[in-house]
Amino acid sequence: MSLDNAVWMLYAKQNKITDFDKLIPDFCLPSLSNRQNRIAIVPAIGYTFPSSQIKELLEQRIFVLKIKIGQPGNEKDMLAKDLERLKQIHHICQNYGTNMTDSSKIAYYLDANGRYQTKDGILRLIDYAEHIGCIDQIILIEEPYAEHLIVDVSDLPVCLAVDESLHTIKDIQHKAEQGYQAVAIKPAGKTLSLAFQMANASVENAVIPFVADNACVPILVEWNKNISARLPIFPGLKTGMMESNGPQNYAMWPQLVSDYPLSEAHWLMPTSGTFQLNQSYYHHSGGIFIDPLPYISSFR
Repeated sequence: MSLDNAVWMLYAKQNKITDFDKLIPDFCLPSLSNRQNRIAIVPAIGYTFPSSQIKELLEQRIFVLKIKIGQPGNEKDMLAKDLERLKQIHHICQNYGTNMTDSSKIAYYLDANGRYQTKDGILRLIDYAEHIGCIDQIILIEEPYAEHLIVDVSDLPVCLAVDESLHTIKDIQHKAEQGYQAVAIKPAGKTLSLAFQMANASVENAVIPFVADNACVPILVEWNKNISARLPIFPGLKTGMMESNGPQNYAMWPQLVSDYPLSEAHWLMPTSGTFQLNQSYYHHSGGIFIDPLPYISSFR
């Protein structure tokens, strides 16, 4: 990851590139042709994430929650825990609305991390979501099944996404053939080089690309954001979306932001559950081409 980033930055310096659009290879320009004016910030809600903190996020006008499912135990126990957790979170979210989703309700992005072993388990999860009245709020379920399982999901009534099980571009084609409709692109986790290829493969296979990358420091958030800002609006939302959990993962997050080039830029900080992207953001490409002095000084 770090070597790939370094090569791209070296290429940019050698060619005097200070605009991310000029860094994008020709083959994937059509797949990264959008310019979002805002991106939904998606925090991860773990198994033990406190209800009080969920409410705090919603008070900050967060409108997409990445809810971790696939709790410890056999599939029967896991499903029971997942249903109870979904019910608990939905009960909280019922008190909040938003104008940033098609349903005008808080959107749920369920991440199973490949924990389910049967199609029946996911079907029962979907049935329960219908029972408690939140099926219209589930914009996707990510990595429902263990990687070694080949499951046709084309008949499931929700958008299913792949993430960890993607290792090569051919994997996107295989998953699309199985009925998966979305793919998680990880510029800061699987390299920018692969992110470019995956963005292009997403268009070729008619699947929805989005950026999901947990626990990134500010400079890597901006690498992610440069890709996310150029992807299409995610279905069910009024904007694009990007997982970002810095404040939840780093106690020194304010210091990390203050050390970042252009630290006063408004697009570094959340506003109404989104990163707001204006002409200044695109002009500076999120600041990724400015030398991050605190990092550089640590190698001197």
